[in-house]
Amino acid sequence: MSLVQTPGAEPPMYLQRPSSGRSQDISHVLASTFRELFTRDVVTPDTVKYLNTSRHGDDVYHERYVEDLRKIQAERERRMQEVSMLERHIIQARARATSADERALNRVAEGYNTYHDLGLPPVRSHFCYLLDSDLLKRHGLLVPEHFSTQEPPPQKPPEAVELPNYARDTLTFHEHVSTSPVDDGYDDPDELPRKEVKRSPQTRVTQEESRPKTIKEGLREVWKEAMPPVSRVKERSVLANLEERHNFLRNPRHIPPSAPHGGRTLVKKKKKLPKLVGGRSVYVEDSPAEKEPAVVFVASPSEVVFRQYSVGQVYEMILDLKNVTTASRQCRVIPPKTSHFSVGLGQFPGEQGIVAPGMSCQYTVRFAPDSLADYDDCVQVQTQSASPMYIKVKGRREPPALTLPSVLDCGHCLVGGCRVVQFLCRNEGGPGRFCLMPKKNWPTANYRSISTPGRVELAPFEVRPAVFQLMPGEAILLEILFAPTSIKTFNQTVTMVCDNCQIKHFTVKGVGQTAGVEMMMVAGGESEPLPGEILDATARHLIRFDSVHPMTFAQRTMAIRNTTDVELPFHWQMVKPTLEPPDPGEGEKVSGNIECYPDVGTAFSIVPEGGVLQPSNTEEFVVTFAPTQEETSYNSVLHMILHHIPEIPPSDEDATPRDRPPTPEGKADIHRQKSSDSLGSQSSSKASEDGLRVRDVIALEVELKGTCRTFNALLDPYAIIVPGQLLLSTPIKKHFRMINTSRWMLSFSWESLSDPHILEVEPPAGHIEAGDVMDMQLSITGGRPGLLEHRLSCHIQNRREPISLYIRANIKGPEVIIETPSLDFGLAQPGDVVVREIHVRNTCQIRAKWSLQESAAFLEAEDGSVLPSEFELTPSSGELPPLGSLAVRAVFKPARCRSVRTVFVLMVPNGPDSHVGAQVEVQTPQVCLMSCQLVIEEIYTDVPVRREITLLNQTLLETDFTWGQPEGPHAERCSVEFGTPSGHLGPREKVNITVTFTGHTQGEISEVRIPCRIQGMVDPVYLTVFCQVRGLTVSYNVSKEPELESEDSNRDLVLDFGQDVQIHSNPRRFLHITNHTAIMAPFSIQVDYFHARPPSPPSQKAGIFHPVTKGSRRQLLGRTPNIADPLSKTPGRSQVDFSQALLRDGKGAAFLVHPAAGVLMPFHTVTVEITSYSDIWGEYRDQLICKVKDLAPVSIPVRMTVVGCPLNFQMTAAFRDQQPVVRYGTHVSGVAPITRNMRVNNPCPYDIRVDWQSFNYRKEDAQLLDLMVSYGQAFPQRDRNGQEIVPPEVKESPRRPFETPDTLGTTPALGEVVEEEPTDSPQEEAPERRKVVLVNLRPHEGQRANQPYDITPKQLVIPARSHGNIRVTFTPLHNQDVETGIDCNAFALGFMSLDSKVALSVPGKVSRVQGYHMTPLRLEMTSHVKPAQLTLEPADEEGMVYYTAASDLMQQGQLSSEFLKTTSCTVTNKTETPLQFRLVTTPPFLLLGVEVAGVKGRGFARTQASGYYTLNPRQNMKVSIAFRVSMDLVQLVDKLAGWREGDKMWLSRHGGERRLHFTQNMVIQFNNGTTQNLPLRASLVVPSISLSAETVDFGVCMVEQEREMDIVIANPTASDCYWTATIESRDRDQAFQVTPASGMLQGALSHIAQNKALLKLNFSARHSKAFECVIVFQGVLGEEVRRLQVKGQGSYDGRHEAIMDV
Repeated sequence: MSLVQTPGAEPPMYLQRPSSGRSQDISHVLASTFRELFTRDVVTPDTVKYLNTSRHGDDVYHERYVEDLRKIQAERERRMQEVSMLERHIIQARARATSADERALNRVAEGYNTYHDLGLPPVRSHFCYLLDSDLLKRHGLLVPEHFSTQEPPPQKPPEAVELPNYARDTLTFHEHVSTSPVDDGYDDPDELPRKEVKRSPQTRVTQEESRPKTIKEGLREVWKEAMPPVSRVKERSVLANLEERHNFLRNPRHIPPSAPHGGRTLVKKKKKLPKLVGGRSVYVEDSPAEKEPAVVFVASPSEVVFRQYSVGQVYEMILDLKNVTTASRQCRVIPPKTSHFSVGLGQFPGEQGIVAPGMSCQYTVRFAPDSLADYDDCVQVQTQSASPMYIKVKGRREPPALTLPSVLDCGHCLVGGCRVVQFLCRNEGGPGRFCLMPKKNWPTANYRSISTPGRVELAPFEVRPAVFQLMPGEAILLEILFAPTSIKTFNQTVTMVCDNCQIKHFTVKGVGQTAGVEMMMVAGGESEPLPGEILDATARHLIRFDSVHPMTFAQRTMAIRNTTDVELPFHWQMVKPTLEPPDPGEGEKVSGNIECYPDVGTAFSIVPEGGVLQPSNTEEFVVTFAPTQEETSYNSVLHMILHHIPEIPPSDEDATPRDRPPTPEGKADIHRQKSSDSLGSQSSSKASEDGLRVRDVIALEVELKGTCRTFNALLDPYAIIVPGQLLLSTPIKKHFRMINTSRWMLSFSWESLSDPHILEVEPPAGHIEAGDVMDMQLSITGGRPGLLEHRLSCHIQNRREPISLYIRANIKGPEVIIETPSLDFGLAQPGDVVVREIHVRNTCQIRAKWSLQESAAFLEAEDGSVLPSEFELTPSSGELPPLGSLAVRAVFKPARCRSVRTVFVLMVPNGPDSHVGAQVEVQTPQVCLMSCQLVIEEIYTDVPVRREITLLNQTLLETDFTWGQPEGPHAERCSVEFGTPSGHLGPREKVNITVTFTGHTQGEISEVRIPCRIQGMVDPVYLTVFCQVRGLTVSYNVSKEPELESEDSNRDLVLDFGQDVQIHSNPRRFLHITNHTAIMAPFSIQVDYFHARPPSPPSQKAGIFHPVTKGSRRQLLGRTPNIADPLSKTPGRSQVDFSQALLRDGKGAAFLVHPAAGVLMPFHTVTVEITSYSDIWGEYRDQLICKVKDLAPVSIPVRMTVVGCPLNFQMTAAFRDQQPVVRYGTHVSGVAPITRNMRVNNPCPYDIRVDWQSFNYRKEDAQLLDLMVSYGQAFPQRDRNGQEIVPPEVKESPRRPFETPDTLGTTPALGEVVEEEPTDSPQEEAPERRKVVLVNLRPHEGQRANQPYDITPKQLVIPARSHGNIRVTFTPLHNQDVETGIDCNAFALGFMSLDSKVALSVPGKVSRVQGYHMTPLRLEMTSHVKPAQLTLEPADEEGMVYYTAASDLMQQGQLSSEFLKTTSCTVTNKTETPLQFRLVTTPPFLLLGVEVAGVKGRGFARTQASGYYTLNPRQNMKVSIAFRVSMDLVQLVDKLAGWREGDKMWLSRHGGERRLHFTQNMVIQFNNGTTQNLPLRASLVVPSISLSAETVDFGVCMVEQEREMDIVIANPTASDCYWTATIESRDRDQAFQVTPASGMLQGALSHIAQNKALLKLNFSARHSKAFECVIVFQGVLGEEVRRLQVKGQGSYDGRHEAIMDV
């Protein structure tokens, strides 16, 4: 069976292999194997379901296909169910196996608490025994039996079958059988195991052991466990003796508490943990691996704390120690270390200091304080436990706890005023006495000299009382009087000292302010004054209200902020404005001393009118504008008056401006007092109750303006004009709108009209909101016919003048119309009767009378008489009800042939008349031809011509026609056929008839006519034919495009393919053969010499049959392009093969004609395509022979000049238009030469000799032309040694002729040829002479050279239809010639020559040039030479910089020998060529390692002998370089000085920090001798020690009184410092001590670094003399040694005793 792809079907597909190696997709394998059958479409179950539902049909194949799909789907579902069943079985088996394994594991670990911690393997799995092996085997799965040889465990025997009822024991049987033991000489098997088998308490009885055994089972097992009676008695006696000797109790108090059975306690229970046993959760005792320390005694109380104590008293407490173990214990108490606590003798319940379990012993702890400070100590109790017990002993006197905040904020007060603030001070702690004093007086030695019992004065504050005492729970009120004198924040610090020497500082805070308010916001924004507007002279704010209407109001909200933090009482006053015209010369208003008068009749009001402004709060006020008179403007000024504002003292007024804070923009000037004369209020200044001077001030002035406008309303439309006419007594409704354009709601009411017309508006009255629209309806009812015109008024509340609505309408009476637009009775013959209907309708709602008749104007005769009417109207008059209609019957009876035009008149009393027109035609039949002559302009012999003629029926009557035979003298020279020889004509019908005319002889035909007979007409209609018969005419034209633009008869008929046809190109020319006649003619075209023969399949010889084998068929298909498989050859390759087949004759060119033969259709133009094919250059000439039917053959000249290079390189053979370029890439200077082999293909039919020359591009080359002079042949033949081969004909003549075609004078595009002229004789008669000297000019492109590119061999002969090889060698430049990257660009030219005379010329057909006259073969060569250079990218942005410190040598507190600070650098090879190099570093820098990113194995190479690395292009490696820190470098600090130019190591000092600097380079040495440096920089910080003082003097101190002073040791460097302090010289008394004596200081790297430490210097004088020592501070990391001199003097004088150690 063969698979044949149908035309138009989709070709088979190939699928790519999945990119992932783990993919399980095999669709690409199926697609490559079953190409024609495989599809990627997936057939889903839904698809099968839908196909099965719609399967019933007539297509048998579809039925079978759907049935197969259904079976496959059913089989798939069955298998999926089996897979699900197997999966469910395996999951269930795994769950049962897990449960069985857990039970077995618990059974094994039973009784062993640490079994799970032993790491033993788990129990044997039950999974393999719970699987159904037979089920798995049936489905082809592996079972454990296939890979495991383990035998299955023994299974329990099956349970016994339950006995039937008839076989069971009955009650009588049990009554007759005795169950008492009988001594029959045998032991009871059931009792033997109970007597001799002993179970441990932890042994668990299994289910099998607990099961009662039968008698038979006991008898079978008794011999295993029983022993002889004699042996049993002997063994029992031995065991009894052993138990008797070891059966004694050890005294438990001799067992240490840490022993396994000695740590039992009475107060702590053992923990029980849940454990899963047999599927149930049970609790077992926990035995932890690590035991807690045993508790022997418990102290009560756990801490001994003395709460209340006084100096000089002794206090006692009882310490009770209780034995909480199960044995008697002993204890020992170690007394406290300090002298303030002591422990008395213990009291024990028994003798010898033994405490029984649960009993206690008691000790008395005494406390003797010498101050009220806190004391801490501990009592140590030693027992048999491994660790002693410590009991803390403390002295804690409850300190006073005051509920007084640290900051006493008095708040804010106006300058010049006074504020008293009270603070509740409650003591929530112990009792205490307190004293208040200024902080500047603390510390003090005498409280009485600085404290005053009444008050503490801290200007401007006064605190009282100054001294007080509080007991626990008591409270006192502290009063602070605050009287600020200036505008600022006051802060004073007061110190509170307690009787226990505890102090606390409190801050008293207060702010002095001046009264002020600020306008924060006005709803809608403040108004700006208009140009030239007159404003109030004092007001700073302007609020302009929008226009309102009478009896309405508008509100504006403004927010006033109290800019102070005190309450300000106020009230509002409305005054008249003091108008002042604006002065353009001044920038501000002049307030001055202006009198203000209350505005009683104002339209403005404000809410609230008065109150209190809260501190720093913003309060909103609503200003209302409610005018009463329309078209009136209102203007008032609103004043805010503040009450009881203190006067600023005179001292504050004299203060400088900087003492007062700046007044923010928008604040009111509160210092302008209120005028008592104008407002009639109290005096501006008065004294308050506390003696302060206060006054009322105006804080804010706001000018208010508003305008009252009239209510406005619009009517849309403002006039109602009813179009047309309105029937009498017929109401009509018209809608209009009233728009309220006012800012407030308006009320309206409409008037009405009732005589003679009725006019009403709905609604007649109502309200319209501001800006709203109300729809209204006007009702108009006409009372009498005529014009209705009236103005309806509407009254608006609070408006003087009403608004009016203009109304106009026209009232009319009844009207009857004719609905029939016209009456057309059609065509009629005399004696016919025609009936039509006229429809009449009453269009009004009233009854109307009417009458219908023919107009008298159409009945008058020419003589003035009245003719009788031929129309009958039924009925002719009547009366129509309202809106009624009627059909009037009109009958017409004609008497003669004529056209009737008349009018019918409908008359209505008191109404308009109506008219309707009527027409009718009375005629007989009439037919004619539209054209009686048929003129045929173009007709050719034996060519039928079709024309159309038209018959017209001029009447509306039907008739028939028939055509006759041609008549006349020329009737025999032609033939005529009609498409419709006879037919029927309808009314006014036009019939088109086709006439086929054929001329049989050439010449003129004019005397022919054909008759047409019409039914009903007497004479027939004739058709006359005129024509001129012509013969065959053909013309030829040539064009470059398929479409011929225009025909030019004067142009030469030549097929010219051009003078620059490129080789292998296929230019086309087109020959247009035009048939100017309607005669069909065959034609044929052929080429004379360069004809092309398309390839054809091989044909069989006549009479011989050659069977086609399978191999020959395959070869034939392989040679034939695009057969069976479109992917066998590409279109380009198919075209190349086709061209080679056409040029197989070896002539160098061929012309393919398509079509070569055919038929020239009438009046058609055949376009013949002539395509040229060439594979070698030359000037070609030929003839194209054309023959059309019986006409004479026509010869058309063909010429073509082919230029270009036929040779090509293999690398660009597939891309002929691409310039071949050999790119050598980037190379390092000085490396070995690089050679590339190039293949040159010669597709020509002749051998071509190529001579190579190389040229280098030069920058800024000013040369324009190259002058090439040749003697003899420009490129002669040479042997292998490069010597010229002299031809034989040249040896006979001293002058070597140079044979060149006649077209040598025509120069190609490469240059111009200058040659010697021949002699005076004509060229036709003179013999051909050889040219000796040739001069050639060509553009200068480069300098000829053989370096750095060279091509060998220089001369190469490439055989026809073959190829040759050349070698192009590139030698990189030397190192000294390359400083930076250099581009080496060059090109090579291959000049072609032909050694065959046949190839050079064929007389009259082809001629070819060579050498310089031919386009050479060009090869571009590029490369780049650059010095060895690597790209270095340090990991840090700063470069290879190492920041280290000497403290890096300290590792885990120990000084190490060295420390390596490592950083890396990425080395990248971007030169596109492999580089070999090695890396060299010098100490203290070390090269740690080299790592290439992403390269393993052979990707990175290093020469072991020379140490060179090889880095490939675009590859990088990571170089790790370390800086080595050691003590040798640290010790260089004392040997180095500052930096000098050229130093690689120097020392710098800054701010006490010493830093060592190192500068070196890592050298990269390349294999070509060049180097590259990588800068390396490092700094090493050496720590230093600084002291806050160099000398410490304790002064004179009391003997045996220890004094203490502090000193700060610091590390100002970035390195950690490890220091020690030693006393260099000391006296015998050891009076000085330093604490601590050693330590570590962090580096000063941040503000939180611990680079400072506080040292305690203690001095205790032993005698009355001077003491002195030197403390030496030194470090281990090269720190400078610091010395501290300490002095002190001892004295027995009591005045030198320090009360406090400060």
